[in-house]
Amino acid sequence: MEARRKKSPLPWLKPAVLTGSLVPIAAILERAWRDDLGPDPIAQALNQLGLIALVFLVAALGCTPLKTIFGWTWPMRIRRMLGLLAFFYAFLHVITYTVLDQGLDWNAIVDDVVKRKFIFLGFSTFLLLIPLAAHRQIPPSDASVTSGGSSSIASPMWHQRLRSFISL
Repeated sequence: MEARRKKSPLPWLKPAVLTGSLVPIAAILERAWRDDLGPDPIAQALNQLGLIALVFLVAALGCTPLKTIFGWTWPMRIRRMLGLLAFFYAFLHVITYTVLDQGLDWNAIVDDVVKRKFIFLGFSTFLLLIPLAAHRQIPPSDASVTSGGSSSIASPMWHQRLRSFISL
């Protein structure tokens, strides 16, 4: 008798989320191609990329409460993908700001980060997203695996503490 493979529930979920997540960047690129981003296209692209990053971040952070409150398990299947998409759009936002808006003028960038609270908050959030996006993407070193210490970057305890801190 042939062994039956168990079908994963909602096999279309991740491809659908990935496809839908590419629509905003395609729309921005299409509007840029048509020169339809308004009088300040860089600011328009910056605002849209930042908003999309925030939407994906909130969606990723909302997966656990949805499971806890409603008992839905499907959001947990896409939580990591949503977090990586948040990082992707945040990265595009930062690159657009540093390269297109500021022209890699590091003095102006530092002045903006220091003077404007919303830029400082966004920059801090981006810095906190980096280890979350890199977690499990970077293989742990032999020393961190053999030592078993909770201070290593490969430690689930470290990752959980960082996620809890960001969720505040």
